Amino acid sequence: MDDKKRTILECKGITKKFPGVLALDKVDFDCYRGEIHGLLGENGAGKTTLMKIIAGAYTMDSGKIFLDGKEVKFKSTDEALGSKIVTVFQEGNVIESQTVVENIFLNHELKIQHTPFVDGKKMSKVADELIEHYDLEVKSQEKVKGLTVDEKKMVEVFRGITQGARVLILDEPTSSLKSLEKEKLLKFLKDLARRNIGIIFITHNVNEALETCNRITVLREGVKIKTSLTKDVSEEEIIDFMLGKKIRRKPIVRKNVVRNRKNISVEGLNIKGKLHNINLYVNEGEIVGITGLIGSGGTDLANAIFGVDNIKKDSGKIVLRGKEIKIKNPSDAIKSGIAYLTRDKRSDGLFLRFPVFENITITSLRKFINKIGLIKKGEQVSTGEKYKNLLDIKTPSIFTLAENLSGGNQQKVVVSKWLETSPVVMIMDEPTMGIDVGAKVEIRRIINDITSMGKSVILVSYEPDDIVGLCDRIVVMYKGKIVKEIEGKKVTRKMIMSYATKGYD
Repeated sequence: MDDKKRTILECKGITKKFPGVLALDKVDFDCYRGEIHGLLGENGAGKTTLMKIIAGAYTMDSGKIFLDGKEVKFKSTDEALGSKIVTVFQEGNVIESQTVVENIFLNHELKIQHTPFVDGKKMSKVADELIEHYDLEVKSQEKVKGLTVDEKKMVEVFRGITQGARVLILDEPTSSLKSLEKEKLLKFLKDLARRNIGIIFITHNVNEALETCNRITVLREGVKIKTSLTKDVSEEEIIDFMLGKKIRRKPIVRKNVVRNRKNISVEGLNIKGKLHNINLYVNEGEIVGITGLIGSGGTDLANAIFGVDNIKKDSGKIVLRGKEIKIKNPSDAIKSGIAYLTRDKRSDGLFLRFPVFENITITSLRKFINKIGLIKKGEQVSTGEKYKNLLDIKTPSIFTLAENLSGGNQQKVVVSKWLETSPVVMIMDEPTMGIDVGAKVEIRRIINDITSMGKSVILVSYEPDDIVGLCDRIVVMYKGKIVKEIEGKKVTRKMIMSYATKGYD
């Protein structure tokens, strides 16, 4: 079959302008039946804009879209969905108060034959089969609000499957998933493609695209740079297409800053059903990585140290620079000298409608209040400028709203906010999640540089590139227990996965 007959979706000359920005400039793109077509580019390249035009969320200024050879003009996402173009957006679209099965069949419930009544039994059966096939540890009748970010993402993917998608668009579907879960999802997508579904896979992860996609298209600053078979292009070439320049891919070299003085230690920590006899220490100037599989306990440990959700410890203590500290809530942790970059920076780390300088100073606001209770805005602005220059935050100005920054620059703002609190220990949960390749390199270098200030970093990550080569020691967790500690220089990806999946040495 020639390419024309294989094409299920074709975009010609798509142009989209926003005030002051040409988001897409005469972009051509197509997707074949039974293929996974990767769409790559840095933040701001135009990937999401193109996806939203195809999905009916945005109206293009000019250009044409063809579905099975016929021109279509979608005025809404409902119209696109009616043509079986299903989109899973990066920001998530689940109803927390409803069950897993209700979310999977949201707005397309199955009915009992020849009646207007919902067939709950049949929907539960289909949902249970999907859950079992994917080996997801959730129940179809449980509320979505109790699920992890990873599990909520899979519920959305399942929704697309049950909607009978002809074209399935996935915007960064693995950005919140850990290693093994990524592998399962990508394998699952390949199975879907074999059913003649055209899959558009938006990702920042170049290796992921090369391993999963049949073809890739790279956008840069709203222009299509290249479409190629993945077998005909290398990782280095794709990165060059994305960045528009050759970047030095030197490994990050750890500075010799680790000292014998313990900044923090966790001793005999137990939380029923979550953590079991956790013993962990981090020296001054050291990066300790915590890794494992989904639900292994890394985020639970980070939350426990920081006092998130008032988690009650059954036993154990936290010692900071030789002195036991009592942490009942995040405020206690901050006062003690502990900072925490959560996984979901947009929801938990930023006030999106606040300008950059206010986000940077918000956690240290007391520093900027004068004797009569007024905020010293000039000092706030100066502090914002300091971190803009120190971390190379790319923004038109520090008065720009945080929501208008790219993911990588939003993360730099969150890092700045916590550095301004002068912490002894900085906990980072998936700091490079959902940001592009250039920003990942910058964030890793910032993490490396933080230790030169004498600070300790606890790095919770399931991104091998964050762990291997960056951490001085790596702690592998399995079902709430620490099962292995490995010296950073000796660790390999294979070694981590071996302990993470088996749960024993």
